[in-house]
Amino acid sequence: MNEEFKERFEDFEMATINLAEIFRNEYSELERDGLIKRFELTFETCWKALKVYILETGLQKVASPKETFKSVLQLNLIENENL
Repeated sequence: MNEEFKERFEDFEMATINLAEIFRNEYSELERDGLIKRFELTFETCWKALKVYILETGLQKVASPKETFKSVLQLNLIENENL
């Protein structure tokens, strides 16, 4: 894998760790808003890392999260479409 994918994946890992951290405690409305923001960041870093991976394979071009996840499903990188 190239350096861009590695960096994107590391960003996704950190976003996931930060998202999981919020579930360790009860939270206020302000903290809930932070949770939503962390989820958005996690989702964004995930699809962008997957986009780089898909583009590197040279199989398809994707431009949106929806296209990216459809491609990931077609490439059998995920098993359960409903998840």
